[in-house]
Amino acid sequence: MQKHNNSFPLFLFSLAILAGCGQKAGEVKTLTNIKMRSAYFKNVQFNVNGYLPQGFNPLDTSIVKKTDCFKITYNQDNSIVAVSFVIKNTIENSYLYGFAERKYDYTDSSIIIANYDKFGKIISQGKSKEGIKLAYKKIAMQNNMPISELMLNINKTPVLDVPLRKFETNKQGQIIWESRVDAYQKVLDMSGGANVYFRKTSYTAKGLLELVSFYKDKQTPISVDEIHATKYTYNTMGNIVENSFLNENMQVEADKQSGMAYRKMEYDKYGCMTSQILLDIFLKPINNIDGYAIQQNKFDGNTNNIERLFFDANNKPSFNKKIGAFGEKYEYTENGDMKTKYFVDNKGNIQNSALNLYAKTSMLYDEAGNLLEESFFDANDKPVVPEDNLAHLKKMEYSSQGLLLKNSYFDINKKPLLLKKCACVSVQFEYDSMGNNTKEIYLNLQNTPTKQGREGIAWRTFKYDIFGENTLTQFFDFNGKEITINGSAPLQ
Repeated sequence: MQKHNNSFPLFLFSLAILAGCGQKAGEVKTLTNIKMRSAYFKNVQFNVNGYLPQGFNPLDTSIVKKTDCFKITYNQDNSIVAVSFVIKNTIENSYLYGFAERKYDYTDSSIIIANYDKFGKIISQGKSKEGIKLAYKKIAMQNNMPISELMLNINKTPVLDVPLRKFETNKQGQIIWESRVDAYQKVLDMSGGANVYFRKTSYTAKGLLELVSFYKDKQTPISVDEIHATKYTYNTMGNIVENSFLNENMQVEADKQSGMAYRKMEYDKYGCMTSQILLDIFLKPINNIDGYAIQQNKFDGNTNNIERLFFDANNKPSFNKKIGAFGEKYEYTENGDMKTKYFVDNKGNIQNSALNLYAKTSMLYDEAGNLLEESFFDANDKPVVPEDNLAHLKKMEYSSQGLLLKNSYFDINKKPLLLKKCACVSVQFEYDSMGNNTKEIYLNLQNTPTKQGREGIAWRTFKYDIFGENTLTQFFDFNGKEITINGSAPLQ
């Protein structure tokens, strides 16, 4: 149930905005004798005043248990200590945003930020030039105002070969100027060659980013691909309703690659984006690389997306190259689980996708919301094997903790299907205490490790570092003898 927003085409202009859902009345809990309260929101921004998270579009608890959202936890000082991605009020990994939970730790002189997965395992925030993995982000504070940001390793020691972000703030503590310096305090080009050494930001009365612009020095504006600044406009709920690109004369300028000068959005009362239009410098709709200028969405009362349709610059139904259809429609169970997804033609009728040659996906869940079955059908509701999939029907089994234990594959007659990729009819999974997949076993019709696997592979094992990143993959035949294979793992 993760929702996707189109990103802006310029690398330094994107806003950190997350879509989810929320509740109006917060729950209260005690953690290590500190009173905590939580609330759930439709949208979250992580750069209010330039560096702070904030939730927008709160929703009722009746909606939270039937959709995906962001849970924000506050301490007794009303400071945010965690932003969690939840599905039906359970913390889950967000593959779109790269974490399950982002935590904030406050001291008198800093805010330390770290990302975690659903099992509480810390997630790397990147690597330094020397290959050191970055575990924490530290914002140094002075008189309750941010002055710099540096990256720390797993031992919370500064990683010196990562540039330090230096800030200058206004009286309200908002970051106005940003630069990046090396260990010798030399100001660095933050654009990778366009001579952008400073970034300037102005804000709305509510602390939301209003104008982000580039400078060679503090007196000399500069552009990246002819774009000097991005301007943002919001509605009363804090949702972006327009963004535009500006040149150094502060006049609207089209992006060189896409031709887009404006993007306009509309929302429903919950903060769900119902319409997005891409416009050129003359405020006329312009098609993007996927073939559409307008996207229209519909949502149910639980904020779940039930329809996505695409239109061209002339407001006629448009074929979306990315999905191979004119749109998608979705149906949900009473519990908010997606039970049907299908592609539609220019009249809104079900059609086969031109990319993978199926029209409908049918899904079945257990009471906990785990996906038990997934099957595929054509526009005539006949079972098919999609080109981008392996079988008509896939069945899943789970542990009591919700970990996937087994995938089994079936043909259009619901008989076990031997996959050529692994010479198996099912794949069995094992995990360590931190939720890392440590072993995959490829089983044949007799439910034993296959003897006909590619390169003789019957199973493979995985080892991980503290961040849960794979450090070693080993392959074994059905007798348990290790197999040496050059290159990357052939089974994914």
